[in-house]
Amino acid sequence: MSSLYKVALVTTAATAAAVTQEQVFGIPSSVLLASFVGAFLGLAYSPPETWARLIPDKNSRWYMAATKVSFQLFGLTFSITANGIVSGWVVVSAPAFFKLAASVPVEPAAGLLAFAAQHLIPKVFVAAGVWLETRARK
Repeated sequence: MSSLYKVALVTTAATAAAVTQEQVFGIPSSVLLASFVGAFLGLAYSPPETWARLIPDKNSRWYMAATKVSFQLFGLTFSITANGIVSGWVVVSAPAFFKLAASVPVEPAAGLLAFAAQHLIPKVFVAAGVWLETRARK
């Protein structure tokens, strides 16, 4: 068993034990918290270029640097929040569409899906852009 999977299992088990089952956007709060943890872990394993964009240019004025860092942090926050909510919705609604998904533990699945989505979403957007460009040329 990989160490990342162990971390996800321990984190989600502790989350499920500590959080009551209130619903946020129709998602149990333990599932939502587990998907946020997965998204944060996905961000932690992101390439160094992601973090280098947060460092302001030394030649820029202080207000321009502050504006740049603020927008970058807003983008990261939006990405993690949207990723967590969508991953939670997918995991909670999957048993309605797939019978096999009913036997999967919900919290670890939400965390792992959010972790994977944090890396796959940019690649999907690039692939869709390339596909649309080739379709436009025809």
